[in-house]
Amino acid sequence: MQSLSPSQSMHELFERRVPVMLEYSPDVYAPGVAHDFIALLSRYYEKCMIFDGYNQAEMKVVDLPISIAHTNILLLP
Repeated sequence: MQSLSPSQSMHELFERRVPVMLEYSPDVYAPGVAHDFIALLSRYYEKCMIFDGYNQAEMKVVDLPISIAHTNILLLP
């Protein structure tokens, strides 16, 4: 499994709290790493929109699932 280490430029982007669309694939990381990534995102963003290709749903970033294969999310401040 890979570790996750966002670059300094990503931290700077997150600190600006601008909406960010990203490909979310927690299944490629160990569960602990996926939880750490969600914790990182939730420091900067409160809610997000999940797009699965057919539907969209709003949820809190801290509630992002780690048991999904792949989806797109829009992080919202």
